[in-house]
Amino acid sequence: MKIHRFIEKFELVGDQLWVNDRALLKQWGLVLRFRPGQIILLIDQATKQEAEVEIVELNQKAARLKVLRLLPFKPESVRAVNLYCAILKKENFEWVVQKATEVGVTAIVPLRTERTIKQDLRLDRLTKIAVEATEQSGRVSVPTLALPLPFSKALALSVASPGLTMCFDMGSLDTKWPVVTSDQPYDLFIGPEGGWSPAELELIQSHNLPTYSLSTNVLRAETAAVVATYLAAN
Repeated sequence: MKIHRFIEKFELVGDQLWVNDRALLKQWGLVLRFRPGQIILLIDQATKQEAEVEIVELNQKAARLKVLRLLPFKPESVRAVNLYCAILKKENFEWVVQKATEVGVTAIVPLRTERTIKQDLRLDRLTKIAVEATEQSGRVSVPTLALPLPFSKALALSVASPGLTMCFDMGSLDTKWPVVTSDQPYDLFIGPEGGWSPAELELIQSHNLPTYSLSTNVLRAETAAVVATYLAAN
């Protein structure tokens, strides 16, 4: 039987705790129809501690939970994986946030590029998607979601920081990833549906950065973002 997981600011100290978050109580009582005796998993967003708890009391105002056991800490990826992805059309960017979270991304930075069509994002909705994907996938750390940045600024920040900057382009023939140390972070740059513009490719070259390809096949931008994240995280 599936055990539901929830990530929030839980004080997992002692053998019981109270939950007063109205949205969470509504989800538990009205949507999921939890009742006393229900076993769930809670993850404290601050400490990453996970606990198996039992619902003792549940109403519209509060829930009293009994802590059954604290679970061992789950290791995340051996390195940070920062995904710089162009804002994509329709629900494609939301799909990237969901799937990249599932495969181990550390941070997601939306990019505004010359060929970006959709400019606006609902960060509150994206955060909710990231939290739900973290809960579903068994992770304990919710990825950081940054405000959108122009491609030129994001690239300059990445080059100036420690770690490996990798720009992916469907026109590249290089599919071999460079060797990195175990703790060296990856900064992965994925362009929009139409690819990087000539000016953006020149900007990449001006930083003495090669471009990489993920496959001899042509991948959609959202597919490339998730594949690159998975390979970097694993």
